[in-house]
Amino acid sequence: AILVLVFLFGKYSDSILHFTQKTVPLHSTTEPAPPIASSTDVLILLNQDSATIQHMDGKNERMLLDVFFKKFAQFTLPAEGSKLSTGIVTPFPDPKLEKGAIPSPDWKYTARLAEPRADGATSIFLKPKMQNARTIILREGNQPLRDGSFAGWFDEKNMAIVAYTDQNKSLYSAGLDGSLKKIVPMPDTVVMSTMRHGIFWYVTATLGQGIETPPSSPSELHRVTLDGKEVRMAREEKQVITGILAETNGRIAYSLDNGESVLSGLGLPNGQLNIGSRHPVALVSDGHVIIRDGFSLMAFDPATGATSKLSEIPEGEISVFVLH
Repeated sequence: AILVLVFLFGKYSDSILHFTQKTVPLHSTTEPAPPIASSTDVLILLNQDSATIQHMDGKNERMLLDVFFKKFAQFTLPAEGSKLSTGIVTPFPDPKLEKGAIPSPDWKYTARLAEPRADGATSIFLKPKMQNARTIILREGNQPLRDGSFAGWFDEKNMAIVAYTDQNKSLYSAGLDGSLKKIVPMPDTVVMSTMRHGIFWYVTATLGQGIETPPSSPSELHRVTLDGKEVRMAREEKQVITGILAETNGRIAYSLDNGESVLSGLGLPNGQLNIGSRHPVALVSDGHVIIRDGFSLMAFDPATGATSKLSEIPEGEISVFVLH
């Protein structure tokens, strides 16, 4: 899988320049793009063999993947990203992590669902970085949480769990100390959910009559924070929301089941902007949106509609990770 990370160039420029000692030459197939005004971000593209540093002026360089992991071991890498094709979140695929494990934001812990228990209670296998692993059994009073799923982390000390007690499904916060708190009840019409930067997002739609019948509109996008505040962020009357790319500052990009994408929370005159079949893959700190347009990686300015081509997109499954 190919991953994309966004690094603040001003903060990491010295380390990035050191990579040139062990890089493998990469010959760009496109002319360098004009520099993006006010942007100092750098894109890092990884596949199973190599890492490419893509600068906003169109220049790029490549190194072996193991060199990348060694060089960036000192930084706190992101724990979550999104698939390029759908926007659905995918955990950071560090080869050192167990399958299904998601690191905490500070990388001091990794957590995953533990093996099923005989009593049906959901449990979390928690592994501190420098201590022995332990299992947290999730119970609300005397009732075990059942059919649970581990969504990710609200913060460095609280995990997000979606699970049932009796017939009721809810979003819970599970603490490192074993504490459990119900955040909000979850509706039966949820068709997808994800964690983005410590915020839980979920999408509702009209469910089909059977397994083979896909959900239909209307569809809504909701966000939930650790303090239990829930806000409806978008509603689509004619399409179903299928993917989410969101930032803590309120900027949102989401994809629809007709192949189009919508930008929201970017200070646009009408609040939202439908950008057609171009798929957002990262939200850059200066307001630009990095999009996939066919086989090209582009920088898009929502305020003016202008685009600047950065590079060609390599083949294969691509995921996007952002480090601010």
